[in-house]
Amino acid sequence: RVSEFNLYTVGRVTHPEEKAGFCSPHDIHDFLTETDGPFPSEVIDITGNVKDGVLNWDVPEGNWKILRMGWSLTGHKNGPAPAEATGLEVDKLDQEALTRYFHKYLDMYKEATGGMIGEKGIQYLLTDSYEAGCQNWTTSMVDEFKNRRGYDLIPWLPVLTGEIVGSVEQSEAFLWDWTVTIADLYAANYDRITEILKEYGMKGRYSESHECGRAYIADGMDVKRTSSIPMAACWIDAGSASMAAADIRESASVAHIYGQNIVAAESLTAHGTKLNAYKYSPRILKSTADWEMAHGVNRIIVHDSAHQPLDSVFPGLGLGPYGQWFNRHETWAGQAKAWTDYLARSCYMLQRGKAVADILVYYGEDSNVCSQVSTSAMPDFIPEGYNYDYAGPTIVKDVLKAKGGRIVAGNMEYSVLYLDKNVGRMSVPVLSRLVELAGKGIVICGHTPKAPAGIMDDAQEWNKLIEKLKACKNVFLEKSLAEVLPENKVEKDVDYPSGEKILYVHRHLPAADIYWINRPVADSKTLEISFRQENGVPRLWHPDYGKIEDVSYTRTGGRTVVTLDLVPDDAVFVVFSGKASEESFEAGKSRTESTVEVPGPWNVRFHEGREAPAEAEFAELASYTDSPDPGIKYFSGCAVYSNSFTIDSVKEQARVMLDLGTVREIAVVKVNGTDFGTIWKEPYSVDITDAVKPGRNELEITVVNPWINRLIGDAQPDCKAPVTYTSYKFFDTSSQLHPAGLIGPVAVRTEVVE
Repeated sequence: RVSEFNLYTVGRVTHPEEKAGFCSPHDIHDFLTETDGPFPSEVIDITGNVKDGVLNWDVPEGNWKILRMGWSLTGHKNGPAPAEATGLEVDKLDQEALTRYFHKYLDMYKEATGGMIGEKGIQYLLTDSYEAGCQNWTTSMVDEFKNRRGYDLIPWLPVLTGEIVGSVEQSEAFLWDWTVTIADLYAANYDRITEILKEYGMKGRYSESHECGRAYIADGMDVKRTSSIPMAACWIDAGSASMAAADIRESASVAHIYGQNIVAAESLTAHGTKLNAYKYSPRILKSTADWEMAHGVNRIIVHDSAHQPLDSVFPGLGLGPYGQWFNRHETWAGQAKAWTDYLARSCYMLQRGKAVADILVYYGEDSNVCSQVSTSAMPDFIPEGYNYDYAGPTIVKDVLKAKGGRIVAGNMEYSVLYLDKNVGRMSVPVLSRLVELAGKGIVICGHTPKAPAGIMDDAQEWNKLIEKLKACKNVFLEKSLAEVLPENKVEKDVDYPSGEKILYVHRHLPAADIYWINRPVADSKTLEISFRQENGVPRLWHPDYGKIEDVSYTRTGGRTVVTLDLVPDDAVFVVFSGKASEESFEAGKSRTESTVEVPGPWNVRFHEGREAPAEAEFAELASYTDSPDPGIKYFSGCAVYSNSFTIDSVKEQARVMLDLGTVREIAVVKVNGTDFGTIWKEPYSVDITDAVKPGRNELEITVVNPWINRLIGDAQPDCKAPVTYTSYKFFDTSSQLHPAGLIGPVAVRTEVVE
């Protein structure tokens, strides 16, 4: 929809507002100005001729355009915050203003807590994802620009209004320098926050950045480089989780390269609608948590856990429409340990040792990871079976080293440096560094730099450097990673059958190698997966239930092929340690000998105070939502199913498995009074061998479903006395119920290990 249409009689900069930093699109340098001159070649600063708002100037002969330029506040206020804590955002580009702001804030906190800050109090500060809008000026901008770019800003100010000065090329180069300077100031002031926190004895900061796209003119890796814990964000729904891949990879890359090790993420955030508020269970949450860990997260920070001061209202308070509603009033709060154990085990393993990756992706200047690269599990230029990190210009210029033909960055080593598509315009310092690294034998491939970036980048010097880069025998410009990696004998770290969807993380310790393998697919499958491991005995570690077991493997061609029996949406660790004494090993396999279904009727006892009857008899298992009784149909909470089954005998080498079929959402199993713990994901089965006996066996299954159905029931017009309370209304009469309860079929399965 066009609201304004202007025609100009002279050529102007294409997209001047974006290039001047009034907003921050990610692809603005793809829209280079194409227009003919002549253009003004002389710009005069006549500020000294203005007094009391009146210009008194003896105008030289010629045609002059007079521009009066000034600056103002952005008007952006912080939020969300209570009224007394709401005000204008601090100038993010002014280090003095920023320092005063943080001193004031931290001093207030220190006073309010009686000094509980630093060693004996709060240890970290969190800088959340940037939501303060774009800023492109500060009072010291003229001096900062001169110090950082090496020339005077004033003659080029008209370019910020769309005027072309000198030439199109010069004007575009100035705009490049302009936005890079803004990004430098943001990064320097995030670094300043780290210094301020040290003054208070704090350990540092958790730092998010863009979250998605390019929220402001800054490089996210530079923003996080001095953070103690680089941090990303990941919402629950599939589209947002996919979007978060780049944000997480950015934080993981910062941690890997700068040595922080821990990668955090604001996790499992939801936006409540008629479809998804209060529906979440560990089974539903797992795929998003796994997605985060697949890209490098090893510290899950749940968003959010609202304080619930009252026992009389539930689910209770929340952060408006946002949250995952993870608090003591959740229906499955009593069973949450099984879920948090899974996250804790997984993150603990993913914090061990150091990350392993073969590819370092350079995404270019005046950009950021979240806007520049694909949001898929793997960008299309990354071949399957390899892992990767990102590097920005600061890392290329100041961090990367070459050692034995490999790229060294902190504790990391990479085999190949890939130049992403954003390298078309490249500064001389970055190009010079690439030439130096190539001269020391590192392998470079990908896109070809096309032109100098800024005004101070000498074209003649730039052309000499690009020719040197192209002449290096280990530089393969315009060649893909899929071609270059095999040519340089870099084998896949993890190899698996074509067409399979596998995500992996590799961590290396002095005495072990840890691989986390995730197959986010809703079926079971046996796969042979080949690892780039010549020695070490592989064992299978299951983070969902804490089980460790032997696994079948074969050594061939300097690699180890492991047979994995993967269940739906599985995530397991394959840990290589010790030294194998044999070339192959066959682990025992289970064969189903018999299966007996547990028939109805089932006695079901319902949680009190939820409008359901105290108990009911189910002739057959079905979702609560199929019941004609509204108290059962809309039930949310714990219900206890009781039944029995008969078994003749159990062979000595056999195992007895209880298969619950479909459960929505969580089950706790007891057989003959023995508690077998919480089952929260497919397959809903448990080994009950230690409790079964010949003859009659008593079975008790506690099933928990989330709040969503009761909330929908309370929204019905015939509901006279609602059970629930929320601080935000999510549902109405048209909202869709979710399957709930023990749906089955329940069966007892006898397995023999062979």
